[in-house]
Amino acid sequence: MLSNCTATQSALCWPCDAGFACDGSDNAVRCVEGKEWSARGAHQCTACSQHCPSAGMMRVLSCSATSDRVCAACPAGYGCVDDEAVLCGMNTYSDGNGSCVACPVNTSSLAGATKCTVSSCAPNEFLTADRGCQACPDGFECSAQGVARPCRENWYSSGGKCIECDPHAQSAERSSSADQCVCVPGYVKTPSNKCSPCQSGTVWRNGACVLCDAGHYCVGRTHRDVCPIDTYSTRGSAQCTDCRPFSGCAKPLCVEASNCSCDPGYIDYRGSCLRCAAGTFKENNTCVQCAPGSECLGGADVRPCELGTFSNGSASKCNFCTDCKEVTVARCNQTHDSVCARTSVPLAVVTILYDFQTEVDGEIFTMFAMILASTLPKARLLHICSGSVCLECFQGVCPVQRMKKLLYGPQYKMGVEARFNANKMQQNMEGLTQTNFLYTTAQNTMRKLTNLPLSGSSRVEFEVLCPEDMVWDPRMGVCYRPSDASQGGSPRTWLGLLLGIAILAGVGVYGGRHKIRNRLGWVRVQEEPDASSH
Repeated sequence: MLSNCTATQSALCWPCDAGFACDGSDNAVRCVEGKEWSARGAHQCTACSQHCPSAGMMRVLSCSATSDRVCAACPAGYGCVDDEAVLCGMNTYSDGNGSCVACPVNTSSLAGATKCTVSSCAPNEFLTADRGCQACPDGFECSAQGVARPCRENWYSSGGKCIECDPHAQSAERSSSADQCVCVPGYVKTPSNKCSPCQSGTVWRNGACVLCDAGHYCVGRTHRDVCPIDTYSTRGSAQCTDCRPFSGCAKPLCVEASNCSCDPGYIDYRGSCLRCAAGTFKENNTCVQCAPGSECLGGADVRPCELGTFSNGSASKCNFCTDCKEVTVARCNQTHDSVCARTSVPLAVVTILYDFQTEVDGEIFTMFAMILASTLPKARLLHICSGSVCLECFQGVCPVQRMKKLLYGPQYKMGVEARFNANKMQQNMEGLTQTNFLYTTAQNTMRKLTNLPLSGSSRVEFEVLCPEDMVWDPRMGVCYRPSDASQGGSPRTWLGLLLGIAILAGVGVYGGRHKIRNRLGWVRVQEEPDASSH
């Protein structure tokens, strides 16, 4: 729009007013009221809308020169048709989309209602939007107002109501019958749809109560366990039964009393287990006489005869072997005693007793003692002592394994005995009574085993055993018959002279004690076999 020109000012332009259309000329054209409208600055007028933009809306303002038709959502309780809002009548309700809808069967409403209320539904029915009251569906509970609600877990529906399952049963949501209530493990369904627990002696398995397996015990429900050791059970047992006295079950599962076998040393006698008496042992369910070489103290207490003892059989205790005073014809073993004889010649018995100080262990000293005894003429080892513990040999046989377990030194003792014909005493005594011989022998023996220091002392004791009917004359050093002496006979002085020389030599060498001291080298030797067995 333009203002008029004056002598002092040229024409001015500004936007076209609302309700007008300006096409660029100096003139503004007014829009036709009720048919056209324009906003401020419009180039042309716009035709008015004939209806609201969507159904279910109502007209708020009619079209004017300055504004198009104004619409709003249909209010609650009204229905909007042709842009006009009409109050919903009785027995109808507004659906929220601008329409009035008739109430379902068995329901009603007042004018302007937004919902319908139930007038009445029969028991076990629910109200539908389009079909009215219908039968309550399975798995639901229907209220008196016709509202259907699903049954929750561990409940089921019956006659339009939700009923709880048995306390020991479970069911899914919306279950529709008691059959859908499943008993938990350990319980089974009764005809009355109750869940009953499996009783003692039975166990739940795959939905049923079955008898407990033999060799097990079942206290009810889902419990099942293996019978403890030395007990048994039959099928359907609620507890295990102890085996009879002095018996036990060696099988993985004991299912009857006969599976419980008698303990070692006991025999099965008329259903009871009886202990084998002393002097017998069990063999093939019979008590038999103790075997030679063993002692049977009763039951299963059977031991081999130890070193220096024997039994001929049927023994409850091994007998001590006879230690032959003079000549051993046959050595004692586990099954036989020694066989002894009288000497037929003057028998010289020489005993060498050693005292040693060394830090070697019992195993090394045992080997040392056995090797040392074997290097002396016709000698055999009598005993080894470590501190106050002494282990005896018998007829030259020693408990080697026990000797090896002796404690470490430093105090050791050992005894060696040699027996030989006194008539040949000189050649045997020469080595046994020579200081250098004993010293060198001990030195060389220890050098083979260890480099630890060894010191000690020794002494020699000897006696002469005479043949039968003869006696020893210590003054003359001979054996003689008393009858010969009473008749004026002369004892064999040559033997006395020989023994006298030997005694003097022994006294000369061992008057007091001779000490052996030296540091020796180490050489490992093969361990000798255990001589503790006969």
